[in-house]
Amino acid sequence: MHCFDYVSTLRPYILAAALAICAGGQVRAEVLTMATWDTDSYVFFGTNSVTATEITLGEPVPPGVDPHYNVGFVEFDVAGLSLAGPKYLQVEPNVSTAVLPSTVRVAGLLADTAGYFAAADAAERSFWLAANAYAQPSLATLTISPTGGKHYADVTDIVNHWIGNPADNYGLALWRVGGDGFDSPELYSIDDPGGRGPALNSVPEPGGSILVMAAALSIVGLATRRRHRHRHRHRCVA
Repeated sequence: MHCFDYVSTLRPYILAAALAICAGGQVRAEVLTMATWDTDSYVFFGTNSVTATEITLGEPVPPGVDPHYNVGFVEFDVAGLSLAGPKYLQVEPNVSTAVLPSTVRVAGLLADTAGYFAAADAAERSFWLAANAYAQPSLATLTISPTGGKHYADVTDIVNHWIGNPADNYGLALWRVGGDGFDSPELYSIDDPGGRGPALNSVPEPGGSILVMAAALSIVGLATRRRHRHRHRHRCVA
């Protein structure tokens, strides 16, 4: 008579099932807050397209060169957010109007955009952008895919800074990197009827998966301990 070791035999299947659950059981991303204000501005005229359904972005030129391109601004109210957990900027292109693929740079603004819109002329606006947007540390460089969909940039550090220092929250600047002429990724704005405008989002976290895996491993461990105890109590004879 031989004892059949059920635990050793079934352990690989238990672990495989746990891994499969982990692969499909991650916590889903959650919108933390939508943007409270966004716009794009044609720098040469300083226009402010606050009700447009897309944010048109162009590639900056050096100060002193006529700025025939658009820059984007996005602001968030983060007063109700916690310092815990990641925060990702979520944007989505309008694939029916966008020129894709396209690359978008994101940076935190050093000053209120009121200074930009109050500038006397295009040259003054260019110098304002150079100092308060383009010279600031890049938070992310996004490659906007021709297939569209949501794109994410990790902005945890600056959002957490805003939470602790609300007076420094001037929002984000977005502009195109490379590309030709008036090509633009055309990101949806908060005025998009489909609600696809900029948002702060959490990404799928491993918490749920880790709990599932821990539970599965605990079952395996418990069964193994029981098997060892069983061996001490009973002997199998041939």
